[in-house]
Amino acid sequence: MHKIVNIVVVLALVTALVVALLPQPAYATGENWEAGYIYRKQITFTADTAKIPSTQTNFPVVISLTDSDLKIVANGGHVQNTNGYDIKFTASDGSTDLDYEIEKYNGANGEYVAHIRVPSLATSGIIYMYYDNSSITANPSTTSTWDSNFKMIQHLQETSGTHYDSTVNANNGTPQG
Repeated sequence: MHKIVNIVVVLALVTALVVALLPQPAYATGENWEAGYIYRKQITFTADTAKIPSTQTNFPVVISLTDSDLKIVANGGHVQNTNGYDIKFTASDGSTDLDYEIEKYNGANGEYVAHIRVPSLATSGIIYMYYDNSSITANPSTTSTWDSNFKMIQHLQETSGTHYDSTVNANNGTPQG
């Protein structure tokens, strides 16, 4: 009986050692990190003044990319929600949530298109994209992505029926002819 207890203890120590050696997210000292998220990527805006000629305020930028990390877990990626709901964006401080609207997500290949409202976009800057949080199940898209200066935003993805407005104005349309 004593040997069995020793084996169990040894196995428990080996298991603890193996778990301790598994890759863990690395955080820089003093760095903000969104609770519950395992991964993040830095998104850097260009310093090309032809593309961003002056500081833009509350400007919705389009992020369009295909990244294997953004595939759902079942397809070898790190996104938990099949609709991509556990992908989110923060300001450069790593913790201030940004309003955004998901336009398209394909969990099979990691294609992702979103509009992110950046509070202040100068000739250069960064935001963060977080992903891999199994507790997120609701669509985080918000009409707050578009301020009152936007009267109507339609992405025209609907193949029939109503074409939905992404702003609070609800200027939905019906295809004609």
